[in-house]
Amino acid sequence: MKYEDIHLELNVGGKFWLFEKIDHTMIEGHVHRELEVNIILSGQADYIVKGQKISLEKKSLIWLFPNQKHLLINITDDFSMIIGVFKSDFLKKLIDKDAKKNLLELDYQDNVPGIITSKQLNSIIFNYEELTEANYGPDYFNTYLSHVCLKLWYLFLDTKNRSVFNELPEVIERCLYLLEDEFNSMTLESIGQDLGYSASQVSRLFKKHIGTSIVEYRQKKRLDYFVSQVQSIRNKNKKINMTNLAFESGFGSYAQFHRIFKSAFGCGPNEYFKT
Repeated sequence: MKYEDIHLELNVGGKFWLFEKIDHTMIEGHVHRELEVNIILSGQADYIVKGQKISLEKKSLIWLFPNQKHLLINITDDFSMIIGVFKSDFLKKLIDKDAKKNLLELDYQDNVPGIITSKQLNSIIFNYEELTEANYGPDYFNTYLSHVCLKLWYLFLDTKNRSVFNELPEVIERCLYLLEDEFNSMTLESIGQDLGYSASQVSRLFKKHIGTSIVEYRQKKRLDYFVSQVQSIRNKNKKINMTNLAFESGFGSYAQFHRIFKSAFGCGPNEYFKT
């Protein structure tokens, strides 16, 4: 699990940005010091937080609290969301005492996202564009950021419809984070041994609660890693060795990689990455 260092300017209380699956093929679990809010714009995904699998869909609004591990899985290709983060020092200066108390909690009891209306979503998008596109000075930016933070908090509290969440067995949560750290090397047998279960038991539980097999889940992560590395290398105008990169991504042979890649994308990697 990585402790993420979010780079924030010294004189501002936080920031917002757009996350799109198409630009972030390699998704990693992480934890950070800042309070985080996500507003889902399109697509679907699941969060793993505090032993729960939480379903996200368009118009979901979810808060993630400081030092709270979270892992995004089962992401559809059209998934996108607005992410906002806030420094604790900034939150301490909020005028609303009740909101400030809850937002400063290190482990708020309710991570289940609310479902906002289309009108509310459009209003949030307007606020996001104002914060990211307007050239405000630090004082005005922080004032507007306070307004948006409190607005999102009370929208969350007022939502009557909540997204679906399922309690996740501890062994599956541990398995997900184990795969997150070691997805390139561990066999199913070694995963089961590490968790104190047989490989077949872990596989059966994983399929039941995550909706895909460990093999399929790991293959997708390897493909995501491969695609992200190709994009990174191309951005640097360097030559790509597909075979070496396939092995680096955790595939046992190029033939295995090519078969899995073609099954996922409908063509081989050379054709897929043609400019």
